[in-house]
Amino acid sequence: MKYIMYIGVTILLTLCFCGCSDDAIVDTPKGDGALLNMYVSMKPTTRLAELGSIDDMFKDDYNKGKQDVGLYIYYEDDYNGNPDDTKGDLSKPYIRNLRCTYTNGKLTPVNGEPIYIYDRMTIVAFYPYNEEMSKEENYFAKPIDEKAYPITESDYSKQHYIPYRATTTVNPTNAYMIELDFKPQQTCKIEVVLVSDDPAKFPQSKNNTNGDIKLVPEIDRYEGPYDSSDPAKGDLRENWLDAITDFPESGTPVGGKYARRYTAYVWKSSETNPHHDGYTHHNNIIEKRDVIFESDKLILRASNRVDLSEETVYRYGYNLETGEVFIPTSDRLVYDAPSLQAVNFDEYRAYQVCDVDLSKLATTWTPKTAFKGTYDGGGHKIENLSITATTTEESPSVGLFSNIASTSTLMNIDLVNPTITVTCSNDTKVVSYIGALCGIVNPELTEEQKRKMIEDSLPKELSGPVKEALVQERLKDFGNTTCYVRGCKVTDPVITVKGENARVGGLCGGAGGTEQKVQIKDSYVWQSRTDELYTGIAVNAATEEDKEKYTAAYVAGFCGTLAHGEIKNCYSTMEEVHAYIKGTGTDDGDPASEDVAQGFYNPAPAKEAGSTLSVVGCYTRKEDTNASVENFATGWPTNWPLFKDDGDRTNHGDTGYNSEAYPVYKWTDSWYDMGVQGSTYPTLVWEHPLTIEL
Repeated sequence: MKYIMYIGVTILLTLCFCGCSDDAIVDTPKGDGALLNMYVSMKPTTRLAELGSIDDMFKDDYNKGKQDVGLYIYYEDDYNGNPDDTKGDLSKPYIRNLRCTYTNGKLTPVNGEPIYIYDRMTIVAFYPYNEEMSKEENYFAKPIDEKAYPITESDYSKQHYIPYRATTTVNPTNAYMIELDFKPQQTCKIEVVLVSDDPAKFPQSKNNTNGDIKLVPEIDRYEGPYDSSDPAKGDLRENWLDAITDFPESGTPVGGKYARRYTAYVWKSSETNPHHDGYTHHNNIIEKRDVIFESDKLILRASNRVDLSEETVYRYGYNLETGEVFIPTSDRLVYDAPSLQAVNFDEYRAYQVCDVDLSKLATTWTPKTAFKGTYDGGGHKIENLSITATTTEESPSVGLFSNIASTSTLMNIDLVNPTITVTCSNDTKVVSYIGALCGIVNPELTEEQKRKMIEDSLPKELSGPVKEALVQERLKDFGNTTCYVRGCKVTDPVITVKGENARVGGLCGGAGGTEQKVQIKDSYVWQSRTDELYTGIAVNAATEEDKEKYTAAYVAGFCGTLAHGEIKNCYSTMEEVHAYIKGTGTDDGDPASEDVAQGFYNPAPAKEAGSTLSVVGCYTRKEDTNASVENFATGWPTNWPLFKDDGDRTNHGDTGYNSEAYPVYKWTDSWYDMGVQGSTYPTLVWEHPLTIEL
C-alpha cells in the first residue's frame, strides 16, 4: 500500500444543508437532522505536494483517477472525540466511506442523495477516495485505525496525489460552516534548492527515475535494482526524484540568479510488516553525514541528526557559487526582481534564495502588503529599491512593504541602498508612514480595509453566504494581533519626504496601533556613507520655505513612531536624520524652524498609543531624548546573542571597546535560537511559523 501525501494544503469543506443515501447509513439516526451543503475551497498554503488548485485536485488526468473524497460520520460518543485514541467503536458509523465528488464549487455525494447531520457527530474525510475501504475486511474498529487509510497505487513515477485526513465535530447549529483541515498521513517531504549564476552548473539530468540524481538514498531503501516492468523487484526510493523545478522556468533571471529545486517524498513508518510492496521501512532517521543529495557533480550531507516527522517539510539549500548552505523556509522561492514583485501575501510564506537587484526591474516597484504572511529574506540582499510616490487616504504608507497586518512577519531581510521620495497627501488629516523596510507595521485599519484584505485572500468560488461567514470570523483576527520584524537590516537609506503629518523611520515609519501590537527584534539601520552627497533621512528639509511650512513630523533613524508593542536588541548608526517643522517660539529671536528628528524612535501621540510601549537594549549614534535608548558612546550591548563583531574593531584600549565600531548582524548566526549553535551550517528544520518565540 502506498502512502503519498501533501503537507498542509488546507481544504475548506463548508457544510451548509445537503445529503447522502440509505445504503451508506450503517446505524439508525437519532433525533431530527439538518440538511448539509458542502463547499470546497483551498487556502494558498501548499506543504507536502503541489496540487495547485481545487480544479487540479479533482482532475482525473492530474490525479490518475484518485479524484474523489471518502466521507465518514460517527456519533461523537462512539468516536470518543480523539482521532489518535485507541478507544471508541468505529465499527458502526452512521456513514461509512461515502464517495463524494466536486461539482461547481460543491462537494456532493456521487449518488446525489442528501446527507443529514444530527447532534454530537464527528465528520472524518479522506482524499483520495479508496473503494477498498468499503470492504468489511478494511473497516475501521477504533480511531487509530484511520492512520492506515491506504492508496492502492504502486506507481512512484509522479506523486502528485496523497492521502489526506480531516476531522471535525458538527451538529445542526454549526453545520452551516465546518472547516476541515486535511493533513497527510505517514509522509514527509524533502526539498533541496540549488542556486547558481550558470544553469550549466546544475546536475543536468531531468529524468526523475534513472538514478543520476538521488535524494536521501539511505531512507526507505530496499536492496535491489528497480525494474520498471515489475515494481516488486525493487524500491524506487534509492534512485528516484518526484519533481525537478527550475526558477525561472525559462529565460534568464532579472536581477537575481538561477535556482533549481529537487523534491522527493519519504514514508514515515516504524512498521516491520509489509507496508508497500512487501518491503520493510528504514528507521525514519537521517543521521549526521548521511547523504541528502547525490549526483555526479555534487554531494550534500546532513549537518545534524534528524528524526523525520509526519506532516513535515525538510528543506536544504546550497549556493554553487559561494558554497553557502541555507534553509529555505518556504517552497515559494524568490530568485530575482520580477519574482519578488510577483509575491502575494495573504496566508503563506516566501523565501529569498539569492541577492536581488531591483534596479533591473522593468517597472516601478509596487510596495507589498501582507495579511498573515511571512517573508524570509534569508540574509540575502535586496539592492537599489527605488520608490517615488504621493500618499493618499487609501495608500498612506510607503516602503518595500507599504504595510503588514494581522500576524505577518518580515525576517532576515538585508535592504541595501533604498531610495524613497514621497510627497505627503494634500489632505492634512491624512497621516503618512514612510520606512525603507515597511511604511507601517500592524496599523489600525478601517472596517473597509480589513474586509478587503480578507476578501482578497478567500477563494473566489465561495458562495455569498459562506464568504460572508468567513469574513465575519476572520475580522476577529484583527483585534489584539502581533506582527513581527526580526533580524532585518537597512543600509544607507535615502528617504526624502515633504508634507504635513509625516511619520518616517529608516526601518519603518510607524509600528502598532491602539489595539495592534508589534515586536521588532535583532534589527538595525546602518549608515556607512559619510560623504557630503549623502542626504540620509530628510523631511521638509529641501528649502527654507519647507522648513518653516509644516507643523507635524515624527522622524527617527530607526522607527518613526512606536504606538503599541516592543523594540528589543536593535540599533541605528544613522546620523544624517533631519526633520523640520515650524518653530514654536516667539518672534524674539527664536528659530523659525526646528529639527525634531530623533536618533532611534518617537513614542506615538497619546491618543494613538496602545497599552504598552517597551524599548529594551536599543542603541543609537545620533542623539535620542528617550530615556530607554542608549548612545553607543556611553554603553555597549551585552545582551545581543545574534550580533557579532563586524571585524573592523581595532585596539580595545582601556575602555574595552572601540566606540567607532558597532556590532553587525552575522547572517550565518540567524539560526542561533534553533538549537544549532556550533554547527558550521544549519540543520534541516521543519517548515513552521517562526513567529513563535521570535
